[in-house]
Amino acid sequence: MKPALALLSILCALSCGNAKTNEDKGKAPEVSMKEPSTDWASAPLQKISDIVDGVKFSVKLPDHLKREEKANHGTFPGYVTWNGPNPFLDPTFTAQIPDFPPKDIAAAESSALRLGDPKEVLGKGELAGGGFFVSVAETTKKYLKVEAWRPSASTGKVVRFSIGTRSSEPIADLDKLRLWMESIVLSFEVP
Repeated sequence: MKPALALLSILCALSCGNAKTNEDKGKAPEVSMKEPSTDWASAPLQKISDIVDGVKFSVKLPDHLKREEKANHGTFPGYVTWNGPNPFLDPTFTAQIPDFPPKDIAAAESSALRLGDPKEVLGKGELAGGGFFVSVAETTKKYLKVEAWRPSASTGKVVRFSIGTRSSEPIADLDKLRLWMESIVLSFEVP
């Protein structure tokens, strides 16, 4: 009988330390307001396929993102977006069909620099198979965005894929994060 009591005591001690109260159930995990939920620049990627406003696309994304979709309702283009656990500091990944896509890299660069706080272009280039991308950061290094545009041969529409992140402090390892974000837009394909 003594071994059974000892085993019961051990099991109780182990489970009691991990017990959740009624207050804990259904609560969202704590989100840090000081740092992203993970080291995004090191996050592994896997290819996903999806559809935005009837246009198929594929892109490599990190696991465990929350997906949200909103259909085009006539006054605002529809989108598919993915967010990490920290909505304030994790990157946001969005596919959308813009009403007036830029015609070339120069137009995309001009558009990216025009709005908001002063920004600088950190990268740009042509995409194999058609399209282009532009990477911009605020001069404070607290905001980073990479956008790519690709035409759809089957629909004639242009799909924009963007990744953006903001921080209250200058983004640590901004260049490493930018290169990771650019690797994602380089994986972006529209048939």
